[in-house]
Amino acid sequence: MTAPNAPDALRFDAPTAETADPTGDGIIELPRFFVPETRLRIPSEEAVLTSRGVADIAMKRYISELDHALNRFTLPLFGTSREAHATAMYREDERLRKLKELGDLVGLLSLGNSSGAPRARREAARFSLR
Repeated sequence: MTAPNAPDALRFDAPTAETADPTGDGIIELPRFFVPETRLRIPSEEAVLTSRGVADIAMKRYISELDHALNRFTLPLFGTSREAHATAMYREDERLRKLKELGDLVGLLSLGNSSGAPRARREAARFSLR
């Protein structure tokens, strides 16, 4: 039983009452079918946030109330602001997270019988350099 305008991939013949329960035990087995589904891409924080948004998240994540109290003022010529320091910490953590993810992917590639694993390992090492 299928809608008349359904794509061919979704069409199947519905079992009749006689063929649906051949053993008579009350269990009806339906035909198997595959539903192709595309996954939605979830954007990263960096793709969604503005530079001010990144600074706000970094301030909440890396700068404590004690830091606020101890570093209330910044001399313009001799130091960086708390926001700049927190943003740098955020960027470094994101870089390390991406490196770990890349290392995990190269490790998975190495587990398989892939001839590209040595090149992927070299590229990952090159990527990790600053």
